[in-house]
Amino acid sequence: MDGSGGARTAWLYNEWNKNSTERDAGNYGYPADGSGNLPQEVRLFHDAGVHVGTHAIGDRAIDWVVDTYAQVLKEKSTVGLRHSIIHANIPTDHAIAEMVRLETNTTQLTLSRKRPFMWWIGDTLRGKFLALSAPLG
Repeated sequence: MDGSGGARTAWLYNEWNKNSTERDAGNYGYPADGSGNLPQEVRLFHDAGVHVGTHAIGDRAIDWVVDTYAQVLKEKSTVGLRHSIIHANIPTDHAIAEMVRLETNTTQLTLSRKRPFMWWIGDTLRGKFLALSAPLG
C-alpha cells in the first residue's frame, strides 16, 4: 500500500520528519497504488477465498487497509480466511481498535510484525517517527 519509513515514502496524515528536529515539508509519503483500486483487488481475492497480505507502514496506509478489510469482511464473512497487514508500524487509534475488533470478533485479521526487523531499522526510524505525534517547535 505504501513505501518505507527509511525513505520517508510511507503514506501519512502528517508530513514526514527529516530527522527529529525538521519537517520534510510537503512530504506525506504516497500510496503505492495511486489508482485507488485496493478495495476492488482485495474483494476479488477475498471472494475467491484467497488470503490477502498488504504492506502498510504509514498511519494513513494502515487505516486504508484496515477499513478495506473490514468492508469486504462485512460484505462476505468467510470462515478461516485471514487477511494480514505487513508491518503496521504507526497505526492510528482507529486502526488499532478496528484490528482488535476484527481479530476478536471474527478472527479474520493478523499482523505480520517482525521484531528483528524493527530492531534492525529502529535507529533509522526513530528520528523520522519521533515527532510525528507532537508538533515540532
